[in-house]
Amino acid sequence: MMNMESKKQYLRELQKEYLKTGKTRKGVLLDEAEKRTGLDRKYLTRRLSARTRWDRSPRLKSTRPRQFGSDLIIHLVKLWVIFDQPCGQRLIVSITDELEHLRQAGEIIVTDEQATKLLKMSAKTIDSLLIHEKETRRLNLKYEKKKHPLIYQAIPTKMSDSWDREIYGSIQIDGVEHCGVTTAGQYANTISHTDIASHWWEGEAISGKG
Repeated sequence: MMNMESKKQYLRELQKEYLKTGKTRKGVLLDEAEKRTGLDRKYLTRRLSARTRWDRSPRLKSTRPRQFGSDLIIHLVKLWVIFDQPCGQRLIVSITDELEHLRQAGEIIVTDEQATKLLKMSAKTIDSLLIHEKETRRLNLKYEKKKHPLIYQAIPTKMSDSWDREIYGSIQIDGVEHCGVTTAGQYANTISHTDIASHWWEGEAISGKG
């Protein structure tokens, strides 16, 4: 069984003949290559095409030194919050105009070197560095326990399973729509009040929901 290097050498030599021959002969060469290498036919077709350059050295991935560390990102996040979480383009302007004032007021403590780096950041870099913070806040907001509006906090309310059905005065209020098969347009609505213990009911019809 061929190893990877042997397969590469075999395909390299086979490609020379493959590119010079006709369609029928190419099929025969692919059949033979499948048997010898055990590789997939579509993969062989790609590797034997004129696009494959066997002599081309693999492109090395450039490794640029990291310019902005976590200590600087912390200050960037703080500035982002101070200026009400703007986009990178708006934050650049705010940092340029107000960073020195914030340092003098003690609102943010950064070294001269850090201040220089913050002032040199591009909008694209700022948005990139803030991605993690934005995602974290979005997830926290998504799973945060929902708070009731102030009116619910001011008026005692209970779910149906927590009612004491022996005590008078527990009122259930419902809105009943008299709209027929469609909710379009204006129609009457009944505000229904039911005392849970006594089953006493009162209702009042209103026009619309305003």
